Amino acid sequence: MTLPETIREKHLNTEASIRSLGILYYLAAIFVSFQAVTLITLPDKSQQQLAMTALMVGIVGLNVATGVGLRRLRRWAQIAAGIMSAISMMNFPIGTIIGALILFVLFSPKGRFVFTAEYKQVIAATPHMKYRTAKWVWIALVVFLLLMVLLAVTAFAQGRR
Repeated sequence: MTLPETIREKHLNTEASIRSLGILYYLAAIFVSFQAVTLITLPDKSQQQLAMTALMVGIVGLNVATGVGLRRLRRWAQIAAGIMSAISMMNFPIGTIIGALILFVLFSPKGRFVFTAEYKQVIAATPHMKYRTAKWVWIALVVFLLLMVLLAVTAFAQGRR
């Protein structure tokens, strides 16, 4: 095994975790966009609701950009995700736990190394090495997405009443 392969093997799980966080940010964007659509469809819109909708649209954009950046292992996305995770820690207890886990993945020694130029060279030297996601993870993701859609449809239907 070559040195780049050894380095990649050592960091592949962390790399996959960070790329998966990108998907989590996509899901957050979808969830917030459903909330924004619900606010837009309300019959009587106040200035406060319009301002909240604009804020939500900004959050959607930030989540999508951060998700793309994490999937591409961009350093700026590590910082953006770190800030958003730190903010989410104020939502005790679930936000605190999830935020702390995300911060650990992003800023652990392996997490910091995955965002370096040196690791990008390792990736370029080892394109044949890929992380394989377990089938149960894909099943859990589909179930989660279906629940989110169900939640959004329910919220939308209640907003119409």
